[in-house]
Amino acid sequence: MALRAGAMETLEARSEASDASEVDEVEEELIRRLFLPRSASITSESELLERRGAVSADNEATLPELHLRQSDAAEDVPPSVAATTEATTTSSKGTQGSFRRASSRHPGVADDGAPGALEPAAEPAASVATAASSLKHTERQLKKAERNFLDANHVRAANVSLRELSERFGETAVPTNPLGGDEDRIDQYLEKLVDTAVKDAVNTSSPAMIGHMTSSLPFFMRPLSRLVTTMNQNVVKTETANTVTFLEREALAQLHRQIYHRDEEFYAKYSQAMDAVLGVFTSGGTVANTTALWIARNSALGPRDGFAGIEQCGLMGALRHFGYEGACVVGSELLHYSMGKAVDVLGLGMQALVSVPFDENFKVRLDLVEEAVRDCEAKKLLVIAILGVAGATETGTIDDLDGLATIAERHKIHFHVDAAWGGPLVFSRRHVGLLRGIERAHSVTLDGHKQLYMPMGCGLCFLRDPALITSVQKTARYIIRKESYDLGKFTLEGSRPANAVYLHANLNVFGVRGYEVLVDRSIRIVRFMARQIEASKGWFELVTKPLTNILLYRAIPPALQAAVLAGEALTAEQDAAIDELNVALQQRQTLQGRTFVSRTTIRAPNRDRRPVVALRVVIANPLTFESDILRVLRNQLELLADLLPVEEAASRPMPKYVSPEGPRQHTRAELLSPEDTCEGGDIPEPPPSPFAPRRTAAQGDVDKTNTLPLRDASAELSKSRYWSEYWETMPLEVRNLFKGNKELFLTSLVAPELGLEDDQGLFSKGSATKSM
Repeated sequence: MALRAGAMETLEARSEASDASEVDEVEEELIRRLFLPRSASITSESELLERRGAVSADNEATLPELHLRQSDAAEDVPPSVAATTEATTTSSKGTQGSFRRASSRHPGVADDGAPGALEPAAEPAASVATAASSLKHTERQLKKAERNFLDANHVRAANVSLRELSERFGETAVPTNPLGGDEDRIDQYLEKLVDTAVKDAVNTSSPAMIGHMTSSLPFFMRPLSRLVTTMNQNVVKTETANTVTFLEREALAQLHRQIYHRDEEFYAKYSQAMDAVLGVFTSGGTVANTTALWIARNSALGPRDGFAGIEQCGLMGALRHFGYEGACVVGSELLHYSMGKAVDVLGLGMQALVSVPFDENFKVRLDLVEEAVRDCEAKKLLVIAILGVAGATETGTIDDLDGLATIAERHKIHFHVDAAWGGPLVFSRRHVGLLRGIERAHSVTLDGHKQLYMPMGCGLCFLRDPALITSVQKTARYIIRKESYDLGKFTLEGSRPANAVYLHANLNVFGVRGYEVLVDRSIRIVRFMARQIEASKGWFELVTKPLTNILLYRAIPPALQAAVLAGEALTAEQDAAIDELNVALQQRQTLQGRTFVSRTTIRAPNRDRRPVVALRVVIANPLTFESDILRVLRNQLELLADLLPVEEAASRPMPKYVSPEGPRQHTRAELLSPEDTCEGGDIPEPPPSPFAPRRTAAQGDVDKTNTLPLRDASAELSKSRYWSEYWETMPLEVRNLFKGNKELFLTSLVAPELGLEDDQGLFSKGSATKSM
């Protein structure tokens, strides 16, 4: 899919001319379009079977040559939304010298006499055809399941309990005989897999799934994951990931620059250095945080003055040598639970996690951090690291990172920032100020599978000083040698997939501006929800006003609504009653499956730090609109009406956005206005855009499998642009009718003003006539 070049020029011009605080709806729509589900054009593998003799002949390339093929790693991520260029299977430049057809005269031997590693003995044509047919059939099965999953309107299947699900998977014996080539048995397995594990799975891309840090993914992630699986690279060493090793370093450099903003000379020196890295990929934020504390611990207790260091002498020996009686880390009570795992794994013990209270805004209190550090020093405890939170998992709040960095510098302590959730705010001109001080951190964690929109799971640990990685560097004789480019020298994990491909793709497709749009949009929608809660006539109460895109609130029973609205202090018994109602509401909502929010228990500043149950909302899905927010609230009010006694539920009026009188039309300006409330009725679904999924009369529902401009909504586009967009949505088999040539397709159209398709995304009899 290619974004329109003309639109891109317009967007860049607008970006230069507009104030940073403005929301460009066209730009937002272009980015959101990348997340609309569509059926991936899965190429049949029969072509692959016919080319089984193709072998790589690029054995002469050296590792330095390979890394020089990557574009300059120190180059900025594209400053505006990057155009998604049309993917091509081959290029004349990339094909020459890269592949050779194995000799047909001598199986397994190339034409020049070199061994042809992929050429087996010739197989009968019927066998190849059968294998190709089987593969195509399997692909059709999986594609159908994928399509049905993405088209689901719910978050999860209704009234299916976890106990029921657990009982589906009670088989404990491995089947004795393999499936082999029995197509019927493979079909049976896939049907069972779909019935038991896919149909009732949580639809994490649903616009009404707003309770966890999951989201829809860019449409190109699905076909890209197929390519990554096909390549099956192991990024522990260059011998199994020669190109991807340097691609990963390039992606790390692009994101490192966005956080730390070092100069050109720095990135030229370190982005592809053999003896250091700017950061490491991990399987998730837990391992990324553990890696950061591992580096901090080993740096603080490293070799010096004849002492071999913690790596050789162990924790107890190192602490004794330096005169410490123990070690600890200091951070907020809102630290992610992975920090507890990290101190446990690193041999410090859970008692080494010094938790400091937060203020009324859920930010760690700097005065108490300073006090805690001094107390640890007085007790001869080594403070391995001071921890800052940038996007607390429960509240979305961000500590005063600049203040924490100052304390860390004063005491010469490693400063680590857990920005697994909030890190992408570095892309937003409007909100980046919330992260002031992150550039002073010795290490920073980000999660790729959160607001970087990568598939599960990916964590990233960045280092301000690349030399810090040497404190945990390990080598071996058969791989990850000291003089190698192997990334496994620096990572806690050994074998790793090529997840860097997903990050590299998103950084270069979205660019800085694309990520900025996504971040700003999610925060805007959370603040919209906060205003609806404030205007709910007491049925809901904010636990705290959102700082970023996470929101905590509570449902309030009618008997206590007047007290809450008046700001009266509640007793422990009253809070317990509210807690009980919110637990029941969240459980009922989850089981019903139409919408979803999560819940947590947190010490609320407005309740004298008493632990209270709160409903938790996380907004990052580009497919979630304001109308989806109201759908969630409406669903909760309906459930409350069922949970509460009839008399109590009817004792106070509910917000008008669930009134049977019907919705009132709201303008876009009202939606974005700080003063808008839920008074007066529901907010309708957003109007159709040039990039919305089409609706067909036969289907009745939105067909998400192909997205192309609707004719009525794309009047501003020329006919040629319309059909250029259409070309990008056409299945590969239809493109092949035109020899894959878009110009041939465009010149063959007789009536380009007609935009009719059948339910397969193909031309119907009433659509534009095609000539061959």
